Amino acid sequence: DMKDRKWTPIGTKDNQFVGLCFGGGHTISNLKCDTSSSRAGIFGSIGIKTEIHDINLGKGSSIKGINAVGGIVGCVENQSGIEGTAIISGCMNYGTITAEYNAGGILGAQYFDSEIRLTINNCCNHGTVTGTQQGESGTISGYVKDGTIVTGCWNDGTVTGFDKGKSFVRYTNNISVHNCYQYEGLVEVNQALAQNNVETYSNKEL
Repeated sequence: DMKDRKWTPIGTKDNQFVGLCFGGGHTISNLKCDTSSSRAGIFGSIGIKTEIHDINLGKGSSIKGINAVGGIVGCVENQSGIEGTAIISGCMNYGTITAEYNAGGILGAQYFDSEIRLTINNCCNHGTVTGTQQGESGTISGYVKDGTIVTGCWNDGTVTGFDKGKSFVRYTNNISVHNCYQYEGLVEVNQALAQNNVETYSNKEL
């Protein structure tokens, strides 16, 4: 429980978290992070050869920043230019996520120039995600680049965004989305949904 404690996101633009994190299914509740900068989450920035597993942002938590703000990871990026992989798996968000640009329940953004093949697997958003300016928002991720794989993710939270910028997973052209689910009516039809890769269920059907 992080009540009455200040949280500083793990990893920065110039010093990304690199390595393995196995959360064991533990939940961090009442975490508060309100920053006037970018890259906010439990992890602010992660880099190449990094895996984040089984850690949850619990109820009573809120994370707010400018750009690349996520419940678990703010930003995936690679300053080295070397190709590699990153994995976010088995994580859940119950908190409130707010950003001007690129807000996501699990991941805020994967920066376009990062040479990282990203996989988001078996993650869920139960929280509220809001993009307050022209940057879009997504229940799982605010933005990912080509080649990303998203599997077994689901959403029963809510997302709001500027204009039509509300998605399950925002991306550019070519990602793989499989076996993903959401409650009906919570997110407008968007890139991932339009390709019939995200099934939508009503409360009655579930």
